[in-house]
Amino acid sequence: MRITRIVYILGAVIMVSFLESFSSGAAAEGPLGEQRKVDLSGNVFSFSMPEDFSKDFLLEPMRESVDVTQAGGECTLIQRWWDLKDSGWFDSGWFGKDLGSVMLMIRLQAVPENRSQLLHSREFRIDDRWDFMLAIYENFETQYAEVNRAASGMDGGIIYSLASLATQSSDGLRSDFRDHLAHGQKWTSYFIGSIGSPSNAATLVYAMPVTRDSYLEATFIVSPNDGVAPLFFMDWATETTIQPIIDSFQIDYATENPMRSVTGGTWLEQTVIDVVRSNEERITEVFFRDLPEYQAE
Repeated sequence: MRITRIVYILGAVIMVSFLESFSSGAAAEGPLGEQRKVDLSGNVFSFSMPEDFSKDFLLEPMRESVDVTQAGGECTLIQRWWDLKDSGWFDSGWFGKDLGSVMLMIRLQAVPENRSQLLHSREFRIDDRWDFMLAIYENFETQYAEVNRAASGMDGGIIYSLASLATQSSDGLRSDFRDHLAHGQKWTSYFIGSIGSPSNAATLVYAMPVTRDSYLEATFIVSPNDGVAPLFFMDWATETTIQPIIDSFQIDYATENPMRSVTGGTWLEQTVIDVVRSNEERITEVFFRDLPEYQAE
């Protein structure tokens, strides 16, 4: 599937606008609970979240310690749900109404094998921002390939697509991936679109390397109830739940971990757009070689 040929529904446009607002806006005030900490082989991930969880789901205990060298480097650290109501904070006319839900799942992911070899054939080095983005794409392709194959052969099937790594615009190459700064560390954010979904759910993801072989992935699924405007609900969920949580994210890396000087150092000097444009020649050759304007050169 061509990364640049994915057709996004309106929800994708909405998600991009929210990712942009997250990267530039001030931290939102939210009713966060106590700080939680997970020890990832000496790299301590800390975060906070509202504690008024939905009562409709069984809450498994958070994993407080994980050996990142074991079990393939993959596991779920925590998963929580919230039911959001309009308490009159917005002048929406929906006072007291059940608006929808937000789900958060934080996972430790292993850096995948470079099977697609989109831009190079070597193993991914995720201390390089572009390689990190390619590793995210590879993991998505692996996780959703079977689901998408099955859905493409049935009526009503839902096809999932990742935000574009690189797109062409009038002012040069751009990307649907975004930067998010929290506690002096650069996170990479993106969305997962769905074509054919009967709901207006939106999926937003934030990722950060932990070691050379593993990274954190925080996934928010935002689902408005029937009769609730998706754009309004995204605003509401962002201000009350998502923004305060992601602004609390922080990794205290082990002293000997080279990622300490990457996510809180080198990556602060470059944006996603900088990364994409620094690889412009190879990206153009691979992603856009079939376009008439490229063939004419």
